[in-house]
Amino acid sequence: MTARPPGPAGPIEHHHLDALVIACRHAIRNQTRNGITPWPELHDLHHAAITALAATGHTDTPTPPAIAESSQDENPYCTTREAARILGCSPRTIRRLAPKLSAQLHAGRWLIPHEVLHQHKGTP
Repeated sequence: MTARPPGPAGPIEHHHLDALVIACRHAIRNQTRNGITPWPELHDLHHAAITALAATGHTDTPTPPAIAESSQDENPYCTTREAARILGCSPRTIRRLAPKLSAQLHAGRWLIPHEVLHQHKGTP
């Protein structure tokens, strides 16, 4: 008796691919909204699902957006953790500096503009 590999019993159906595209799109949007750089694998999965849908004749799927080399182009803000890494200090220090860095408090999280952060990095 041979073991059967795990997986679907047949080919992936159109509505499953459509659900996968929507789930990837939501995950990318939520991660970006929360100041997290979406995983490259998530973009790859999203692109693969759209390509598979297009191969089945699905014509109303949007073309996947180009992945920017830097998340700074898409999101002009960074989180306290990212800012701490850039400045070489702790996130707590960034929270203390946040008003001086023109940061905005959004949903209980400080969002620091990249350009102000880099200007502050250059000052002694």
